[in-house]
Amino acid sequence: MIICVIVFMIIANSGAGPGFEALLARQLGGDVSGIHLRYPVLLWINDGLMAIFFLLVGFEIKREMKEGELSSIKKASLPILAAVGGVMAPALIYCHTP
Repeated sequence: MIICVIVFMIIANSGAGPGFEALLARQLGGDVSGIHLRYPVLLWINDGLMAIFFLLVGFEIKREMKEGELSSIKKASLPILAAVGGVMAPALIYCHTP
């Protein structure tokens, strides 16, 4: 993963940067039965692939809660508290920021 980040940082900051930006701005998809599916590559990556990623993460969490390491409340309590804290801490920071 970090190798991909390094490679794309080098590409973005080299002479190939404008070409790479043009590739990300290129439109993909089409219109099917009145449904508009023509979006830039960057939007397909950001929205489409991230939706698939979080779907798979949800399936993995469900499997772990049913039959894996998080199947008992005692084992699952720390990750649940960490998740609640991860949601509440930024919300509290946002609410108390002038």
